[in-house]
Amino acid sequence: MLNNEYPPLGGGTASVNQSLLGALADTGEFEIELVTSCAGTDYSFSRVSTNISIHRVPVNNKNPHHSCNRELLTYSYRGFLKARQLHKADPFQLVFAWSSVPAGAMALLFKWLCGVEYFIRVMGPDIPGFEDRYRYLYPVLRPLIYKVWRNSRSVIVKCQYEKELILHQVPNLDLMVLPNGVDTSIFSPSLEKRASPKSILCVARLVQRKGIDVLIRAFSIALKGSPELCLKVVGTGDEEQSLKRLCNDLGIGASVEFIGSCPREEMPNIYRASDIFVLPSHNEGMSIAVLEAMAAGLPCVVTFNRGLDDLVTDQVTGLTFNDGDHLNLAKKIETLLCDSALRERLSSAARLRAQDLSLSAQVANFVTILRSINPRRVQ
Repeated sequence: MLNNEYPPLGGGTASVNQSLLGALADTGEFEIELVTSCAGTDYSFSRVSTNISIHRVPVNNKNPHHSCNRELLTYSYRGFLKARQLHKADPFQLVFAWSSVPAGAMALLFKWLCGVEYFIRVMGPDIPGFEDRYRYLYPVLRPLIYKVWRNSRSVIVKCQYEKELILHQVPNLDLMVLPNGVDTSIFSPSLEKRASPKSILCVARLVQRKGIDVLIRAFSIALKGSPELCLKVVGTGDEEQSLKRLCNDLGIGASVEFIGSCPREEMPNIYRASDIFVLPSHNEGMSIAVLEAMAAGLPCVVTFNRGLDDLVTDQVTGLTFNDGDHLNLAKKIETLLCDSALRERLSSAARLRAQDLSLSAQVANFVTILRSINPRRVQ
């Protein structure tokens, strides 16, 4: 496996990778070597179990939630050399890349030089045009990304939206849809039933695509009718300081808590301590944060976009609002604050939907894909 992100570095993809390895630990069916990156300056090695090992190459990462171009290039070079070294000692049958770039590009080179086939799990920002902050890189990377996709034994996407985006650019590509999963035994509802909501939660990287500024503006409106309400934001990113300034400019700084980065083991309790979950992303794949919030039984309010409609159906498993419309979002939040029956109905439906997408189901699907690919050496 190749993945430049793995906890404590990275976001949703890192968490999915970690959960999957944990579920495959000690099964004995697959022997997995993950080559990832670490924030320091030294190489490191650890074991998840007897059949799963993690090799970390140093990239001197400065931001645990976002890799700069230098760090990605460093990982590509050092990670490829480490993978090739491991292959010489004990040859691989398959390479699994957790992104098109850089992992997919490394896998393509590995195929050319070492004759080992690969498959890819695409991240949303891998798809040219998906994320505005990469608009200057997409024209340069597009030919490479397309070549990586076309040379893969199989390309895995998380939702129908990603599938449609890719097929629009590269028709007739062989794609598999494998949704994210969540451990519903760990992410579970609170046993405490609060009479009225007190806490709104958002879990996201603090980058422009996540639209946290839209939530802050909406929260400032909702706060006028519910002065005891608080907003908790979990995550870090480039927009953190500007978002804090926005809170102060709106006069709501005392009611908004920027929690920063949290260890994965603390997240279930953070969800359970909250009453409403909001994700105002302008563009999204199948969000792990939304899935975890649903598993925790939180009524969710999300932007109406194609990347989330596999999870949230308006008025059924949550509420949706128009992208960028903070007034519309404020109305949705106020509706949930005032309607306990709606909160309860959405909470129950969200939990059931999350159970349909359990981690065990995801692992079973992943194992099926591995078995169906029938690894073979490239001639």
